[in-house]
Amino acid sequence: MKKGLPLVSVVILNFNGADYTMNCLDSIKRNVFRDYEVIVVDNGSTDNSVDLLGKRKDIRLVRNSVNLGFAEGNNVGVRHSRGRFVCLLNNDTLVDRNWLKELVLAAERNKDAAVFNPKFFDRYGKKDYHFHGYGTIGLFHAPVFLSGVDKDTSDYVASLTASGSAFFRKEVIGEPFDKDYFAYAEDAALGWRSNLMGHKVIHVPGSIVFHEGAVTAKRMDVPWDFFFILAERNKILNIISFYSFFSLIRLFPYFVFYFAFSNIFDFRHFFSRLKVFWWFLVNAGKVLDKRRRIQSLRKVPDSRLVGMMSCKIYDERYAKGPVSRLLISIINKFLYVYCAIVFFRTVEFHKPRIERGVLFQ
Repeated sequence: MKKGLPLVSVVILNFNGADYTMNCLDSIKRNVFRDYEVIVVDNGSTDNSVDLLGKRKDIRLVRNSVNLGFAEGNNVGVRHSRGRFVCLLNNDTLVDRNWLKELVLAAERNKDAAVFNPKFFDRYGKKDYHFHGYGTIGLFHAPVFLSGVDKDTSDYVASLTASGSAFFRKEVIGEPFDKDYFAYAEDAALGWRSNLMGHKVIHVPGSIVFHEGAVTAKRMDVPWDFFFILAERNKILNIISFYSFFSLIRLFPYFVFYFAFSNIFDFRHFFSRLKVFWWFLVNAGKVLDKRRRIQSLRKVPDSRLVGMMSCKIYDERYAKGPVSRLLISIINKFLYVYCAIVFFRTVEFHKPRIERGVLFQ
């Protein structure tokens, strides 16, 4: 590293949210690690964000003329970064004093890892912040808690996916996101790509971030199903891009069941899902090109990656009411048997273990 350059570049994306961004910046100033720079990317704000942020002397302000989305907006910030490491920090967050120090320490201790996740305490409109536990994704991308990992553990915890405020080695990852994602599931793609290339993703318990949640989305004037379509499309895009062809064949019945289950219990979004399928038909060539690029990076077989995923279609803890919880529990048991038959050894088939200072379930 050249003398005078920062070790860490902190990138914050702002869209009509200077009130939150200013609070976030003030919390960063109180952190104990000093070798950093802050780049704020204004993503085409239509309020007074640029005027307010432009008065600050502790940041570099980059302006996008239009809203490029979370994915490309952050990529713009990374292109302007000068650090060995980059931290993508949501603007609706506040950071603990040791947040950055613990991330850098984890990176120095774990040379075989490329992406590091802070410990997120979320609020989402509630009175207090809560950390609900370490999680992963199911075979079809549903969020699932890791039941075998104590949420108060002090060990580093292996993960398949990155978080929304990921810290990463720039020389390994480069630009973190595919701009076509716009928003949603791009963090899962980042972590999956890192693991696919043979570089671990690690949760860092000592690095704490307090997250308000869903602030920017509420300030965007978009159709009611805009974010649902993005999330559903990007989830499928990850599945098509990252699984091996053999894995896709083995999981095809699982996927058919998932779509049937989703449309029966969430019929409200049936036509939104049809829009997603139509997008894949129209963009089939582009999707296959993305898959070829991702698969060309592969250094690790799916058998290792699936070991960090869950066979569950949905986590019972998210179910509303005892009847739904019972039904989902029964379906998950059926899917456990299915995964055993097709030799998909997900986290449910493993006991927690420590490997080189990192906890795996």
